[in-house]
Amino acid sequence: MRIISCLSLILLMGCKGVQNNNKLLIKNAQIIDLELKKIVQGHLLINDGYLEEVLTGEIESNSTIESIDLKNKYILPGLSDAHVHAFGNIATNGYRQNLNIEEVSRVLMAYGVLNYLDLYNAEDSIFKNRTKSRLRNTLPEIYCSGAVFTCTKGHGDEGYLEPRIADDVIQAREQFGDLLLKKPDVVKIIYDTQFRSRPSIKKDVLDTLIKLCNQNNIKSVVHIGTWVDAYVAAKSGCDIITHIPSGIAPDSVINMLKEKKVSVIPTFGIQAGLYNISGSKSPLDDPYLKRSINDSILMGYSSEYLKKYSGFIRWQETNSRTIHKNVQKLDSAGISLIAGTDAANPGVFLGYSLLTEIDNLILSGLDAWDALASATINFSTISGKKSGFNAGCEASYIVLDDSPVNSMQSLRNIKLIINKGYVIDRASLDSIFSEISDN
Repeated sequence: MRIISCLSLILLMGCKGVQNNNKLLIKNAQIIDLELKKIVQGHLLINDGYLEEVLTGEIESNSTIESIDLKNKYILPGLSDAHVHAFGNIATNGYRQNLNIEEVSRVLMAYGVLNYLDLYNAEDSIFKNRTKSRLRNTLPEIYCSGAVFTCTKGHGDEGYLEPRIADDVIQAREQFGDLLLKKPDVVKIIYDTQFRSRPSIKKDVLDTLIKLCNQNNIKSVVHIGTWVDAYVAAKSGCDIITHIPSGIAPDSVINMLKEKKVSVIPTFGIQAGLYNISGSKSPLDDPYLKRSINDSILMGYSSEYLKKYSGFIRWQETNSRTIHKNVQKLDSAGISLIAGTDAANPGVFLGYSLLTEIDNLILSGLDAWDALASATINFSTISGKKSGFNAGCEASYIVLDDSPVNSMQSLRNIKLIINKGYVIDRASLDSIFSEISDN
């Protein structure tokens, strides 16, 4: 973070009487710099949606630039969720909120999520909404894979959406070439060998798809089911794996991930969400979650319907015994962690579950700085854009009363959002909750 004195600010602000509608001055902020792991008192000068400078010292008033006085409130890069399926929240009885992708985006924004990666959706719809999100500063920015690559009857080929089937290398090349025309931000590949009853793509198909991604400078995200899957995907050259398998990760896998500089999206939500709901401290009792779901969703998680997921809940219970140890092991090895929830699957809620994801990272041994970084600046691995408080970073921030470094509870009390330089106040966020909970 480059800091300049306020003597320079007078020069930057230009001549009096000339209104510059592209500039915004955020005054008197407690700036949470996650790269430097420190909090700096200062001011942010934003120009055309990007951070121009961070300034310190006293500021003279100037009518040519719009300004907001934060009065020593805390400012943090906007949150990012690296594993989303942009549908309405769903209950275990099959009831799902009737939300389109734009409405999903608005729910996420109400929880402070300003970027997200959709990892399986109807291609025409998600790519159209991605374009819309990049033209409007009132919505989070969408990154997406389109469909997923899987094999016939493999995971992702259950009939809910249309995947890209790659049963052999030739089919993989054909499907990749077609997807490339739509310019995906990442390519998602399902390589999951944990179930004998469900096939997975072949290793030569995995190798081919990852090679094509690397040749075309597109990040590859591999859904894995076992630690052997993780080792194979990393050795093949993938960029990111998503999910944490059961059992303690072997050192050989950790070393391979580190050697190949593979990032990991843990997804505590999908791997423990229903198990937590079935326990004594259910998130369904949290008023902050209830702001975005309705009574139909709540009733859909009754014990009667949870029984239908008993096998999955037992799997989550088993996984919960080792997931924190595994994430701690990954973090200790210096492997980059990117927070992602796998919303909106049963037990995983849009926006809200990202906050529990951060809590779980802390339970895994990360300090508050690194846990916050995983849900903010680490997303740059996917987006390719700078995030934070260096000149040239996109000006997308959330403003809080208190520091989340001291307590993550402060993330539940967003005062306002600045998205690409556009200010969204608390009342606007509240109106999103009101509209969506009634849908």
